[in-house]
Amino acid sequence: MRMRFPSGPRIMRVAALLLAASAALAPSARGQELKKLDFIQDYLKWSALYRDPVFSATHGKRLVRTYMNPPAWAEWQRYQKAPEGSQAKLLAFPPGSLIVKDSWENLNGKPGARAYLFVMRKEAANAKPDAGDWYWAIATPDFRVLKWEGRIFEGYAGNVQYCINCHRLAEGNDFFFGSPDKLPKQEEKPAGSGY
Repeated sequence: MRMRFPSGPRIMRVAALLLAASAALAPSARGQELKKLDFIQDYLKWSALYRDPVFSATHGKRLVRTYMNPPAWAEWQRYQKAPEGSQAKLLAFPPGSLIVKDSWENLNGKPGARAYLFVMRKEAANAKPDAGDWYWAIATPDFRVLKWEGRIFEGYAGNVQYCINCHRLAEGNDFFFGSPDKLPKQEEKPAGSGY
């Protein structure tokens, strides 16, 4: 019995179908179906809140550095200049403000391998009051939303509720801690968070 292999135009159709099928299946098999956060790709060009990375117990015991886009930075500058005890000494980030906390593995107090990006994006007033009107995400260094043990870390609740609950401690400052000395000292992570 002789096997017949497709040839000519038929082989081209079969090859095209196989290629399309592998392209469709491969992303989910590799976990690459997660959306890319294009709106933070130039965060390294933004203003850094502090020069050197600092330790953060609540971001996986990693070293972190915080960046702000121009609207967020303008509000931070306004806040810094406001007199102590005045109404102006409350942060109120405008919609569109972006805050990205870059992180590195902690190698005895020195930055190691790049780790996650912790993202906050201010939404319109009263858009998501339970989340402080912030969109929350944890992304990989290539700007893709983190998927860990089948859970996706972005949005206004659910898998980012730990972020919201922690930042709620700074609710009077629009869910933002600011200087490194104001970062929470707790070392616990949500059960099974793994990040």
